[in-house]
Amino acid sequence: MNQLISIFALTICMGINLIAQPKAISYKSITKQKINALSGIQNKKEFCFPKDDSCVGVEINDKLESKELISLAEDHFGWDSGEYYSISIALNEPSVPKSGLRLTTALHVKNISKYLIILHVENSGWFAKEFSISDNGFIPPTSTYVETWDVSDTKLVDELKEITIRSISIIYQKSSFKTHSNFTIGELTIQEYYSHQIGQNIPWIDSIMNNSYSYSKMFDEYSLWCSKQFDNGTLPTFESFGLIEGYLSSTVDFQISDTEVATHFKKLMVALIDKYPFHVERGLNKSKLKLKMDSIFTHNTKNPKNLFEAIQGFIKTNINDPHFAVVYIDESDDASLPTLKLPLAIKEVAGQHVIAAVYNDKLKQSIPLGSIVQTVNGKSLEKGIENYNEYFLLGKDTLRLGLEDLNSVYGELKEVKVPLNISIARDQRFVTKHGEAKYLNDSTFYLRFNNWSGNNFYHILNNSDKIRKSNGLIIDLRGNGGGYGSDVYACLSLFLNQLKQIGNVEYPWFKESIIITPAKRNFRFFEDLSVAILVDASTACASEIFLIGIRDRNNVFVVGDENTMGAIASPTLYRYPNGLSVLAHTSIRRYNYEGTYYSEGIGIRPDVFVSKTHARDLKPYDDKVLKAAKSVLSFNQMTE
Repeated sequence: MNQLISIFALTICMGINLIAQPKAISYKSITKQKINALSGIQNKKEFCFPKDDSCVGVEINDKLESKELISLAEDHFGWDSGEYYSISIALNEPSVPKSGLRLTTALHVKNISKYLIILHVENSGWFAKEFSISDNGFIPPTSTYVETWDVSDTKLVDELKEITIRSISIIYQKSSFKTHSNFTIGELTIQEYYSHQIGQNIPWIDSIMNNSYSYSKMFDEYSLWCSKQFDNGTLPTFESFGLIEGYLSSTVDFQISDTEVATHFKKLMVALIDKYPFHVERGLNKSKLKLKMDSIFTHNTKNPKNLFEAIQGFIKTNINDPHFAVVYIDESDDASLPTLKLPLAIKEVAGQHVIAAVYNDKLKQSIPLGSIVQTVNGKSLEKGIENYNEYFLLGKDTLRLGLEDLNSVYGELKEVKVPLNISIARDQRFVTKHGEAKYLNDSTFYLRFNNWSGNNFYHILNNSDKIRKSNGLIIDLRGNGGGYGSDVYACLSLFLNQLKQIGNVEYPWFKESIIITPAKRNFRFFEDLSVAILVDASTACASEIFLIGIRDRNNVFVVGDENTMGAIASPTLYRYPNGLSVLAHTSIRRYNYEGTYYSEGIGIRPDVFVSKTHARDLKPYDDKVLKAAKSVLSFNQMTE
């Protein structure tokens, strides 16, 4: 989810005014050819990489003798002189296009902070790139486009359309020369990769563009594709097929003239309301929603900005789904709103809004922690303050807060002014870390994931020895609004010891199971490990999938002060050339999980529900939820 929000911020207005034939474009990613550079190496060692079925790797431990390569490392990349270790791999491959060429590695390392990969090309030229390493252990697969690498001859490379790679060199130095090092590589591939080729549209998108297309044609193509996959020994899914062909593209661009945007936008919104998959769960009436929306379009046709803002409010008020949103970037505005870092944090605690944190020293004496916020700018505060940009729109640079100070003897009432333009000195206690890993005082191991960005699987793996030696594991998913489902499935594979269906994906005419396959035995945690998972109202989407997948495992406890958000989806971003974007999930792909445990809009109720009665119950103060999780694990340890 966080990454989808960042896409909004990066949306680029295309400035297309005259388009002869309006059309919708979805995208697909394809690999035209792939070279496995490790396939011809004989001296492989037995070493298992977590995402590779073959337990083999190539260890690099030969000292580098080539003065030419040493000179390249020292003169071009500024490496210190000393001992180098390397491997050279000869290739006998045909020429490959320079554009779109991508190299991918998978590594296991120890005592190494950086390494260098060099592609030796015809005419004695080279492409080279330095890679940094921050941790020991398994390194998440790294992919880079070769066109971004340093080159031996810029002029020559600019003129090249194709390159012939004669060999590959990998060079590294130890971080500490007194300590043993290890560099084992499990993947080194070069592929011609295209990430934004035009793909097939889902049929309902074509229908609102007045193009003829049918679901039957799409599923006929899927049937033929399935046959080939079964023949190759793989289990096909429409998810894989849809991504390959563009049917399930994460982005759809509408190429349409500015004068037609409002009319087309209405057709899109009607289709999205009609195909919204969670009407029943969220208690929504399609017909009433369409009537309300039709009224908005009728009364706002003359002012596009008012129209888009009205639809924004309509979605938030009537649907309230984080995966359904409208964003409008208007280039005609005099200036964009400033990015605001607030000098304080207001949290809802036990039905009241309290000062949970003050980030500026000058304000700490006048705004005691735990004070109840009664008014903002003279008006009663009905909801928590999440977005202060409205005060800039009103020309305000100061908030007037009416506070009831619970720390005073008589519950003093007072009004304080909070400047919105002061600097923030945020205490380190308030800086949330992603991927935090540490032992707690009682030898319980703690992992925190702010999102599912793709690295959590490796973060767990690289702490697996510490986790196995601990008295229990705490996984903190508070505030984690989601991310990549593939990262969740990989992490679940470490905690499951048999195949498990955690739900199904429903498409028009058929359903397919969501199945988690356990990881290799030596990577898995067995059920004698007690696990407590911390949640709150912001725990959503991919995090909720993780809870659903691990729920039947023995010795797992969900601890929190609120239900999770109840929002699991895989939305698509629909973009117009004038800066308008719509984020929505449709019934072409609906995720179904066991209704007794998870409910859309309601979420997952913690096994251990922890009450909030004061601001100091919240992190980074006493952190009542964390204390409760530690108690649960300790009690479970004693009763086993």
